[in-house]
Amino acid sequence: MKSRDLIMKARCRLLAVEPWYGTMAALMEWQETRNIVDGGTVDTAGVAIRSDGRIQAIYNPNFFDNMTVEQGMGVIKHEIEHIVLMHCVRVMSRHPRIWNIATDMVINGREDRPNIPALKGIKVKDPETGEEKEIEPCWYVTAKDGVSGLPEDGMAAEEIYKWLLKQIECPMCGGTGKKPKDNKKEQKEGQKEQKEEIKEATREGKADRQRSVDEIKRLIRGFHR
Repeated sequence: MKSRDLIMKARCRLLAVEPWYGTMAALMEWQETRNIVDGGTVDTAGVAIRSDGRIQAIYNPNFFDNMTVEQGMGVIKHEIEHIVLMHCVRVMSRHPRIWNIATDMVINGREDRPNIPALKGIKVKDPETGEEKEIEPCWYVTAKDGVSGLPEDGMAAEEIYKWLLKQIECPMCGGTGKKPKDNKKEQKEGQKEQKEEIKEATREGKADRQRSVDEIKRLIRGFHR
């Protein structure tokens, strides 16, 4: 099923079975894109609150193409929760990649009792090879009953963000979790380097990005051992 059709069916079904989410989805602008947005590629889906108050959902059609309607409903609910919890605004000067992981963990809850079960097991097709692969890990809080020192269900995104910073040292922010200082010269150089990095990542199948994801996943899941 084509992505546009699947999203429409998922939105209609939400109106019937979960009308609050269905109404929210109807009020959002849905934009299909394969291009670079805000300095990075859109591999899955995301939301943004524009300056005029519009709520925009941006998605890569490859992400939705092989989903079931139930999985599409789960993704839509997930993106709506980002808006409701004001994650787009609360990011402030925090590193957007780490913040996104923290907010995903808040929305998804615990892996053994997820808030949105339909998100698990979603796969996408690689546009170059045609091979199906699982999407970037579906982030959950990993707390176990009776185990301390791990993120817990009900924690704020800011608390989980601080915990994540202790697990990794991000080369982009030096472990501070903040964006680089607003220096115009450095910013231009950074943008130039970023464009080159994006090109290189595209050529290499985004290997650097996957290594980063795998490392965070390994560090987080290591607490289970």
